[in-house]
Amino acid sequence: MDDQPLRILIVEDNPDDHRVYQRYLRADPVHAYAVTAAESGAEGLAEFAANPLDCILLDFNLPDLDGLEFLADLAPEGQGLPVAVVMLTGQGGERVAVEAMKRGVHDYLIKSEIDAKSM
Repeated sequence: MDDQPLRILIVEDNPDDHRVYQRYLRADPVHAYAVTAAESGAEGLAEFAANPLDCILLDFNLPDLDGLEFLADLAPEGQGLPVAVVMLTGQGGERVAVEAMKRGVHDYLIKSEIDAKSM
């Protein structure tokens, strides 16, 4: 096990979903995580700008913007994402999944199918 925890930002406006993700991460016997939370896209982008991260768990539906808009703000078109991003959604849509992958997300998970093994 590495001495440094993986720095994770959870951008999620639903507190219940956020707690579930935290619980799954804490259950990992191999890795340690330093988790930060943001409840909106703007808050998530500000947190990313202020602190180095290893991964962002990004809800697709946020109160101020959607996940694709977040990705566009995170990395201008033509540039790779500066951090690993996993997009999470309540309604899986193939069009959105394909567009997210084109923009560089590392994975696209449907919330109802997430368990501790998928995190």
